Amino acid sequence: MATLTVSGVSSGIDTESLIQQLLQVERIPVNRLESQKTSYEQKNAAFTDLSSKMEALESAADALRLSTSFGGKETTVSDETIFTTNVSSSAITGNYTLTVDQLALAHKLQAGTGVAATSTTIASGSGTFTLKVGESGTEYSVSVDATTTLEEFKTAINDLDVEVNAVIINDGSDTDPYQLVLSSTNTGEDNKIIITQDDTDLGFPVNDTTLSSALHLQDPQDAEIDIDGLTVYRSSNTVTDLVSGVSLFLHKADPTTSVTLQVNEDRDSIKTAIETLVSSYNDVINFINSRNNYDTEDNEADPLYGEGTVRSLARRMSSIVSTGVSGLPDDMKALSQIGVSTNTDGTLSLDSSELQDALDDDLEGVTDLFVNGDSTEGVAEQFYQLARTATRTGDGDLAIRMDGLSDRISDLTEKIEEQEAALERYEERLRARFASLESLIASFQSTDLSALS
Repeated sequence: MATLTVSGVSSGIDTESLIQQLLQVERIPVNRLESQKTSYEQKNAAFTDLSSKMEALESAADALRLSTSFGGKETTVSDETIFTTNVSSSAITGNYTLTVDQLALAHKLQAGTGVAATSTTIASGSGTFTLKVGESGTEYSVSVDATTTLEEFKTAINDLDVEVNAVIINDGSDTDPYQLVLSSTNTGEDNKIIITQDDTDLGFPVNDTTLSSALHLQDPQDAEIDIDGLTVYRSSNTVTDLVSGVSLFLHKADPTTSVTLQVNEDRDSIKTAIETLVSSYNDVINFINSRNNYDTEDNEADPLYGEGTVRSLARRMSSIVSTGVSGLPDDMKALSQIGVSTNTDGTLSLDSSELQDALDDDLEGVTDLFVNGDSTEGVAEQFYQLARTATRTGDGDLAIRMDGLSDRISDLTEKIEEQEAALERYEERLRARFASLESLIASFQSTDLSALS
């Protein structure tokens, strides 16, 4: 809608300034509403940030509230060029000495005769090529005839549902350089490739179960490992049944090198998780402290000042730290006994050395301090439940407060819009009246007063 401009030329009054002053007076209630809305928006933003930090605390507590979090194991290998490991929580702590005398190898077998090209035919007539893996393995056959090329033969073998891979290798010879090589896809002595029928012209050794032919490029063999003086054999270089709960990945054989394997409790991960919990706790308290002040000089309050929900949350967090876990021994029932202390501002400090001593001396006691046991609710479980109750969508303490703030912001937005519309109508009326006044004055000024005498 176009705004009517009132010049004030006839009356000599600064009409536009007067209109603006009148509008400023009428806008005072709107300004109050906008100030309230800004305050609620700041509160809502602060509660959103606080909720995010409480969710981080919930996650940190969740990582410590179950006994499985304290059952992790770690391994130390003195020479990882020979083997590496993967360890599960079921592993038994202990020390082992291992020597890898030989690695497990896969069988490789080449054809006795090469051909001029991959498109060269490999059979004089119709027939069958049959193979199996292992002396008791299932036989698989490929049909060949006088039109079968080396490339087609290789593809037919690879299409079989058998653990053999066929490749064509160019050995660089002047004549017939293309050789077909068969490789077992599994290592170990029992995975030898046995050709039981060969109606091709490639000259594979037939029924050579003793691997006597020189065409066996690599004989299959088991891995040989010496563990604490006992020699064992495994068909794979991934060994999962030698040390309980530990998988060994063999990389190199070296009979002259003894490798020490240590399986220990994974205290480092536990320590890191406790440090994360303390850090997450401090993030919450620091945030509350930074937004819970009142400036008496400017008479201004921070967004979280006076919020009962926030005060209650901080009190309950502090109580978990200061109150011992009921049902636990007196020497391991509170966070202070593993190096946690409370600072004057409510944040926590953690003595890393004292925590390490507690983990080394009484891992079971530290575990009970944090986890949810049969008759106890450990510190981590308490923090988890507190944070979850605060942040849960719908009925969480913080969620309820944020929903209330959002509703209030919506109400204020609606009222501001209504009053802004009323102000626009008021301004239109003002301008119309002043315009009428200017028109009336102008008409008087244009009248010839002498004609009226």
